[in-house]
Order: sequence, then structure tokens, then C-alpha cells
Amino acid sequence: MPWRTVYEAFAALAYLLCVMFCFWAYYQTELPKEPIYIVLFISVTMTYIWSIRALDIWKLKSNLVGRKIEFIVGGKLQKISRKVKHPASIWIGKGFIWKPIHVQRSFELSKRDLSLLDPPKLYSLLFNKKVSNKTGSQRGAGWIHGLEKSECDQYIKVDDLDLHTLILGTTGSGKTRLFELMIQQAINRVDENKQPEVVIVLDPKGDSVLRERMQVECQRANREDAFLYFHPAFPRYSIRIDPLKNWNRASEIASRVAALVPSEKGDDAFKSFAWRAIDLIAKGLIEVEERPTLVKLRRYIEGGSDQLLLQTLESFCNKNIENWEIRVKPYIEKYRNTARERNQNKASPELLGIVQWYKTEVKNEDKSEVIDGLISMFDHNKEHYVKMIATLLPVLQMVTSGELGKLLSPDTDDHDDPRPIMDTAKMINGRYVVYIGLDSLPDPTVGAAAGLLLLADFAAVAGSIYNFGTKKIPINLYIDEASEIVNDKMISLLNKGRGAKFRLVIASQTIADFESKTGSESKARMILGNTNNIFALRTRDEKTQSFITESMGTTQIKKIAHRQNTNAIGMDKDIFNTTGGYAESMEDENAVMVSTDILGKLPDLEYFCSAAGGEIVKGRIPIIKPESKRVSLEDLPWVN
Repeated sequence: MPWRTVYEAFAALAYLLCVMFCFWAYYQTELPKEPIYIVLFISVTMTYIWSIRALDIWKLKSNLVGRKIEFIVGGKLQKISRKVKHPASIWIGKGFIWKPIHVQRSFELSKRDLSLLDPPKLYSLLFNKKVSNKTGSQRGAGWIHGLEKSECDQYIKVDDLDLHTLILGTTGSGKTRLFELMIQQAINRVDENKQPEVVIVLDPKGDSVLRERMQVECQRANREDAFLYFHPAFPRYSIRIDPLKNWNRASEIASRVAALVPSEKGDDAFKSFAWRAIDLIAKGLIEVEERPTLVKLRRYIEGGSDQLLLQTLESFCNKNIENWEIRVKPYIEKYRNTARERNQNKASPELLGIVQWYKTEVKNEDKSEVIDGLISMFDHNKEHYVKMIATLLPVLQMVTSGELGKLLSPDTDDHDDPRPIMDTAKMINGRYVVYIGLDSLPDPTVGAAAGLLLLADFAAVAGSIYNFGTKKIPINLYIDEASEIVNDKMISLLNKGRGAKFRLVIASQTIADFESKTGSESKARMILGNTNNIFALRTRDEKTQSFITESMGTTQIKKIAHRQNTNAIGMDKDIFNTTGGYAESMEDENAVMVSTDILGKLPDLEYFCSAAGGEIVKGRIPIIKPESKRVSLEDLPWVN
């Protein structure tokens, strides 16, 4: 128990006096020399032994002051991450393995006044240790990391990342700095085929420092051409992404867009109607060999699907019916000559005629399911149709208006635009390093909508890789402030993404954020249950603390119990007719490995980590220094 009085120092001092006495006796007396030699040898030995023991305790006490924040340059980090000793590991800073002895020390320390544990001033002067044990050199309790005398480099296995990682911490605790540390190493990492890994960052806030770190690291790793940047607030520098490019079934397109429609239950009539309308239009576009985009979907949802229906009918007839133009001509002439019919429906005579001919002349077994659906939507009451899509239109307008519309619905025929057109599959196959800022701070609704579309695209590609992929590329997907864009697709990626070599690292402030965004505690638990690696920085939320302590496990600590009693003998109140007793016992008591009190006091940039249910690491991370060579968005190759 190191927080007691350092009695070892008294013993060392006593033996030191013996050494001094031996020298005095040797030079000032006529005593025999041999006994003096023996006593001197024993005294010097015991002085050394007891001094070392005293210094160990003082060193531990001096560590309670906490450690200063350290800084590291990107080049040094690159060397650390490439150590031959740890070729398949990730460096996560310096620290030590958190063991039951540290739980015991923290328990004992909680009962004491830290200001009374300072080492002697002479020790502080000799070993350049400041005498201060209150809060350390930063916010939080520095003594937590000082419960161990020394620290060393800490690593987690790259294979553990396949099990997904959760980072929890309050504002300013160091989540983004931990992200930087992991991302920069991922940029330099290669897979088993010596090929670079894919790194994709989804950042709802849009952190310019993180973007610059990634851009610089790509240059250092000779991957300058691999860096891509997306941000709605900076369209001139941003790539264009088509979030509807990848799908296995056409119905996935409708599911992605309909998921943007606000709904309390998720299965109401408005959302179902919106899904059907999007599904029919998307399938119609595919039928006429047009690529579905958000802009096209909005155009036909908002302006009506008449033109698309006409194109679909013509395409169907050209492929399946001979001389259909001649056979449909009488129907078209009928509607041209009947003004009353045209007034009831503002569609063109050509469309009205071909629809009527299709209904009358084409056999049921020869008809197209897509065309039948489009005709059903065409015949639907217009007023009711407008009411049913009232919740869908604002969502489509959000993701298709202004510059965001050009970024998420790229025009492949616009050859004057130098900005690259990308999709998730292209990013993965090209082994790119992608920073995606969603600009959620000024407009959280639009940012969340864009994030949902992109995550849906990731999930579709993950499914395709899982089903048909032969060579699976490691895909590192980092999502900061994940609660801003959490949805069912993120849960799907956590559930099934491992089979497609997706490695998700998600960060949030509290568990309540997930519950609030998903609207369900069970869904929030699904997210937590699918992340096997946990980094816990400072957090003050009680529910989040409870989850972390449960995940870290329990141990036993020893407690000393004191008991005393007095008893009177008989009815006589004479003081000499009483008995008393005192007992002291040591008992074992269950305790959590990481207490909620400690989690709430962690200094900035310090964490507890449990990787794949293994040992608990108490660590701290450095701040990566800004590079001397600055880069900007103007350095991107597609920027004029």
C-alpha cells in the first residue's frame, strides 16, 4: 500500500547513520578493523536496499501529479507505425495494462488527501519532479495515469479492427485526436498483398485540421493522387458522388430515398406511398436505360411521370410488339379529336392514346409490371397524389437543390466540369483515401440526409462484396459524431460488414445520442453490441459510464474492516464491571475494473481501452503537430 508513510526512508536513514558511525570509528578510534568492515558492508547494503524501496514509493507518489500533454510529428508517427516488431498492430499511444492492483490503489487513494502525499522537496529537486498532486497539468485527475510508475508503447492488433470499434467521450476529451492517430496509420498501412488500404472518413462537422492531416499524410506515403475531398460548403474543391450508383436490386433505390422521409413509426401510409412512387420511377428509368439520380427522381415525383411513362411504353413496344405505331394511331387520333377527354387529363394525346391501347390490346401475360405500376400512378387522383407525397418533396429538395444537387447527382455528360465523379465501389476499387464532410453544423437535417444516402451506398457495396467479391480489400470507415447520421444502414454495416472486410470506427459523446436518433433503445444496443473494441475517454453521462464499466468487467479488492464494542456485566454500573473488544479483519469485495468516478475525471487525451474483450489498457495519446509544409484545397489536382 504505497500511500502510507514511507517507513523505508527511516530505515535507510538509520543505516546511513551506521555508515557514518563506521567511518568515524575507523578514523577516530582504536577498535579492530575487521568488525568495522563487516558492519560497514552490511550498513551500505541495507542503505541501498531501503533507499531503492523508498525511491520507488516516492516515484509512484510523484507520478500522481499527472503527465504533460505530449506532441509528435507525423513523420515520427509513421516510423512508429511501421516498426518491424509490430507489423500487424496499431500504435495507440503510451500507457500500461490496467490490473487489479491499480483498482486497489485507486480505492485506497480515494480515502486520502492528495496534498499530503507529496514526496520530500529534496526528492523533487534531485529528480526534477514538481510537487503538485491536485489536478495535474491538464483538465481532469492526473493521478489516474500516475497509479503506475512507468509506461510503454501500447498497440492493438489490426485484426481486432475487423470487430469494429466504438469511441466514447465528451466534448474536448480527445476523440478527434484519437481519430487522427488511427487514420494516419491506416493511410500508411498495406494489406497482405502489399497494397494500400481504403480509408474513408465521414465527418458530420467538417474538421479542416483532420482534412489537412489526411492530405499531408497521403503526400508522405506517396499516395497524393489517392486523396479525395467532399464537402457541400466548398463545392469548387469537392468531388461529385453518386449515392444511387450501386445497387443489387432496383428496389434498394426506393428504400434509400424513402428512408429520408420523416416518420414516427417508420411504416406509415405516407412513407409507404413515397416508397412505391420512387420505386416505380426508378424502375421506369432503368427500363429506358437511364441512370437513376436524385435530380431525376425529384423531377418525375414533382412534375409528374407522364414523360417517363411515354418513354417506357415506347421502349416496351419497340422491344416486344411489331408495327405497334400503326395499331396505336387510331387511339391517338381519338384523343386528339376529343377535347372533353383532354380537359379531364392534361396529358398529351399521344400518351393517352398509347395508354388506352396498352390497356385494351396488350394481353395481361404480355404486359410489363413496371408499366402497369406507372399507369396506376398516372391514373391516380392528382389531388390525393399531391397530399401523399407532401412529406417526400421537401426531402428531395434538400438533397437536390443548389450545389448539393450537383454534387450528389453528377451529370456525366458535363465534360467541362473537372471535378471527379465517384461512387462507393469506385472509391474502394481505386483504394482511395476519402474525406467526406457533411456540413451538419449549420444544417443538420441536410447533413444527416446526405450521410444516410452514403451509408446506404456503403451497405449495398458491402453486400455485393460479401456475395460476389473474390479479393476483399480492407476498408477502414471512420465515422465521427456517428449519432448525427446513425440509421439502419449503419447497423447493417456493423452486423454484416465484417464479411466484406469493412472496419468501422465510430465515435460519439453518449449512448443517449444513439437512442435519441434511432428512437429505440434496442437499436442503440444493437450498435453497442456489434462494437467489440471500446475506447472510453472522459464521459460524464451516467448511462454511458454504466455501459463502459459493464464492458470492462469486475475484480476483487481488499478492505480492512475495524470493529470495537463494549459490554456491561450484570446490573452494576461500576466502570470496572465492563468489558470491551477490538477486531480488525481483511475482507474481499467485488469492484468494477473501471469505476464511473474515474471515467468522469479522466484528463484530456487519456482513455481506457478494451480490445476484443482482452486486457484493459490505460493509455494517453499525443497531439500530432501541424506540419511545417502546409497544404490547402488549392493543391487538389482537379482544382484550376
